Amino acid sequence: MIERLLAAIHKEAQLFLRDPKSRAMLFGLPVMQVLIFGLAATLDVNNVELAIVNDDAGRWSREMIQRVESAGFVANTTHLDNTAELKSMIETRQVLLGLHFPADFSRKVSAGTPAGVRVVIDGRRANAGQVVSSYLGAMVAELGAELEQDRGVPPIPEAVSRNWFNANLDYRWFMVPNLSATMSMIIALMITALSIPGSGSWAPLTSCWCRQVPHWKSSSARPFPRWSRGAL
Repeated sequence: MIERLLAAIHKEAQLFLRDPKSRAMLFGLPVMQVLIFGLAATLDVNNVELAIVNDDAGRWSREMIQRVESAGFVANTTHLDNTAELKSMIETRQVLLGLHFPADFSRKVSAGTPAGVRVVIDGRRANAGQVVSSYLGAMVAELGAELEQDRGVPPIPEAVSRNWFNANLDYRWFMVPNLSATMSMIIALMITALSIPGSGSWAPLTSCWCRQVPHWKSSSARPFPRWSRGAL
């Protein structure tokens, strides 16, 4: 009984490897999907267009603007004279978001009091705007921590994360391994499932001996080569 089952599995494995469509689906489709989605599927936001309205001529607004302009995700910054121009550029989708520094920004920073920066985001591109807003929030927090250190204020204890194998937190290197495993699993399950409905059909050349194998053995033998190669 075991010999017949193994013979059926061996026969199905040979038929599976001889089929060019099955080979292309098993090996070519996952590779193509990983290459496409690995480059396209990302949550990183780059080449951002920013507009800046600076009503403050002090040191700290200029310091913050320089840090924003030198950030890797910023492609271009446009300096405007008033908030009306900022509103017009956001409405026409010329920029993703805008920064407005009030006139007393540097004075409040120098005095050690809370100072705010107005961030205007294009709500039609909410996801990208929220990601860039988080980038800017991290930059403001970093500047605030440096100011507190210069004033001799003891730093607040915080947990420091150390990222191994992806130190720059490039989202693509999170996505590619995930896609590789997910696509391989889906293709393996799909090929295995497609082999089950045909388990009751008998080819003329193999019917002379396949009918000697019970139906449950044939149903087990057909999916096994697909599943094993898909899992591999």
